[in-house]
Amino acid sequence: MTVRPTACARPGLFAALALALLAPIATAASSSTLKREVIAALAEGRVAAARDAVQRLEREGDRSAANALIDLLTRLPDGEVREAVAQALSRMPQPEAAQAIAQKLRGGSVARRLLLADVAAHRSDPATREALIACLRHNDDALVRAATRALVQRREPEAVEPLIDLLERREGKPGSGAGLIRRALEELTGKSLYLAIEWRSWWTAHKDEGLPGREAAMEAIEKSEGSGGTQSRFFGRELASDRIVFVIDVSGSMQKKDPVPDDGASLSGDGPPRTTSRVRLERAKAELLGAIDGLPETARFTIIAYSGYLPPGTPQPPGITLPNEHNWLRLLSKRLVRADAKGKEKAKRFVEGLKAIGSTFTGRAIEAALEIRDADLIVLLSDGEPTEWVDDGGHVKRLSADEVRERIRAANRSHRITIDTFGFEGGDFAGGDDRFTRFMKGVAEDNGGRFSPIH
Repeated sequence: MTVRPTACARPGLFAALALALLAPIATAASSSTLKREVIAALAEGRVAAARDAVQRLEREGDRSAANALIDLLTRLPDGEVREAVAQALSRMPQPEAAQAIAQKLRGGSVARRLLLADVAAHRSDPATREALIACLRHNDDALVRAATRALVQRREPEAVEPLIDLLERREGKPGSGAGLIRRALEELTGKSLYLAIEWRSWWTAHKDEGLPGREAAMEAIEKSEGSGGTQSRFFGRELASDRIVFVIDVSGSMQKKDPVPDDGASLSGDGPPRTTSRVRLERAKAELLGAIDGLPETARFTIIAYSGYLPPGTPQPPGITLPNEHNWLRLLSKRLVRADAKGKEKAKRFVEGLKAIGSTFTGRAIEAALEIRDADLIVLLSDGEPTEWVDDGGHVKRLSADEVRERIRAANRSHRITIDTFGFEGGDFAGGDDRFTRFMKGVAEDNGGRFSPIH
């Protein structure tokens, strides 16, 4: 007779089974513990300890750890710990982590999906790519813009056809964002076309060639004559939207007169200058009115002219009336206005009355622009670093350019409005790699836009 071993005779087998069954529970408990550790450490100001717990979650790398990090991403305030969480999610290579991110990117609150779109922009797995493509069909414009930017950043050929599909659904409809979708396709392919049918025909013939690198694509765009779909240009650059807020620096330095460049160039991009004046404000006025005049009647726009004011208690210069907290910011309208004859005439009167005086509150001006409903493009023109300050517990603190840049990025997180920047060369600092240029380039890069130097 054969004697079968009892359960007691096989303790090793049952122990292994028990461990296998309990492992997911233990991992989930560990992830939950680490998540609480991050929150507690941050509440106590122990940033290094919080970052260490984030790194341990990243090393665990499974679905439970990914979900814990996603929860932290949505709960934590802006700062280096939340940035560490985003970086951890973007680096986790495990398929189950990718699936967890993709699942949350496909559903739930728009606020969370916006944050996860930024994470997915730095990944290369198919799951998060397909989740981003699914976001292109959402009815929230900010999420569509975030997904579009993420797909451009990833530079994968699989994104081209879905973006052409999106353009086909949007083109011909005022305020649909079609121009920014064309720009995304340009940045992916280095090609400038207008209609979806043109893009589809070209891509069918060339998709086997793959995509160029970003630098090669941007160089090809610079050499092109544009998509041919708009007559509206600002300092030679095509405007990629018909829902625009122009944000124009009218600080004191805009009175300066720039020399004619040695190479004879008078502006960035192509096209003749709209004025012979070399005074910055006069050039800005001429270009602004020319851009508005080129907008179709179906377009909508407004203008914000900004300067800045001195901190409380600062002596005023003799003989000069500087802007104050009530008049440093001027708006053509708090809403977008039609680009018809009436709207353009109103803009002309507003622009002709602008004068250059005061300091440079660029960050606050952008924050005001972000509150304009239905806009999807901000065009920022400035000639110097921001000179903003805040009241820090009764003491005036000057904000650095990096701090202003971060405040703009945070303010735009829920809007995802594209910000194109235009900067006068030789503004506050001479040279192409000065702090002002880095600031303007950074604002554009952070917010899906392009920087154009003005010579």
